[in-house]
Amino acid sequence: MQLKSLLEAGVRDGVFPGAVGCVAQANETQTSEAGWAFAEAGAGVTVLESLGSSAPEPVQPTTIYDLASLTKPLVATAALRLAAREDLDLSEPVARRMPELAATIAGRATAEQLLRHRGGLAAWSDLYRQVPHAAATTEARNWIVLAAANQPSDGSTAKAVYSDLGYIVAGAWLERVASRPLDQLVRDEVTAPLGIDRDVFFAASLSETERNAIRTVAAPTEWCSWRKRLPHVEVHDENCAALGGISGHAGTFGPARSVARFGTEMLDVLRGRSSFLPAELLRDALAPVDGTEADEKAGDGHCYRLGWDTPSPKDGPVVSSAGPHMSDRAFGHLGFTGTSIWCDPEANFVAVLLSNRVHPTRDNIKIRAFRPDFHRDTHPFRTTI
Repeated sequence: MQLKSLLEAGVRDGVFPGAVGCVAQANETQTSEAGWAFAEAGAGVTVLESLGSSAPEPVQPTTIYDLASLTKPLVATAALRLAAREDLDLSEPVARRMPELAATIAGRATAEQLLRHRGGLAAWSDLYRQVPHAAATTEARNWIVLAAANQPSDGSTAKAVYSDLGYIVAGAWLERVASRPLDQLVRDEVTAPLGIDRDVFFAASLSETERNAIRTVAAPTEWCSWRKRLPHVEVHDENCAALGGISGHAGTFGPARSVARFGTEMLDVLRGRSSFLPAELLRDALAPVDGTEADEKAGDGHCYRLGWDTPSPKDGPVVSSAGPHMSDRAFGHLGFTGTSIWCDPEANFVAVLLSNRVHPTRDNIKIRAFRPDFHRDTHPFRTTI
């Protein structure tokens, strides 16, 4: 089935109001960016007519979406770039650079443990409702980071627990170490070197004029009862919003092709065709912690890596969002708003799906069934397996 037809089926089935898909396949005979063939398509509309502040626009391949947790691999990659230059040490305790966290769970963890979801922190907490300061202020940001750093999971650093809170702290730690705001760090280390900095960005970095200029080409998310408005070119995640819209766990926006461009660079690093990162450093980031892979597969089916997730075992109890054809070496990430990226080194293939499935409500979870089918039908191995 063609890419556009897959997305149109998702719209008809009520998976999302609209979506963009982009897939990239390497051409083994070329070594430059032009060595990747991209296919992209959009379907549906950006906003339901009864909810938007403006008229619905047909989704185009260039439509901008809230990337949600796809922010995490961007932030983790920035950390790896700094580590490659020895500008930071991911193995040092977080409290060494952030002494105010010395008495907290995260303060005793290393930055690498936080980035691998092994910092001993809970998955999530509604800190945005608890903060005793006005949202998006320095006081609110400091309070949320401190509170996030001391929210325990029911496990330990030996057990992976997917944690937004860990990435909130990791983002603040990176800012401290790099002496730069996180949005500038991600731009300097990731999006600008890849030539996608005009396309992939933290929306909170934009001026109001810039934000208004792209509203007609961006999809809104879900009506927010806390903010009492429909976020549009404004982060959906409430904790990120309370932090000011820039965090290690959420806040970036962009179109599908530019997200796919990020994925192709990761595969080119592994193929020895890019110096963006040392290949061995990326391989180490994608490898399991020693002695933990069996426990991961026996758990919830997720095998978290530094900045990334990997497919659930094909014989396990969980149907992987990556579909049946992604290899065991594949890596990717999902975003709560209805976004995803999967990269398969065996097939030299990247698949990106961006949607606003939370519009009008996050209660719509049909994307859980749609994602595996989307990746099954777009993967190049689908005709041979």
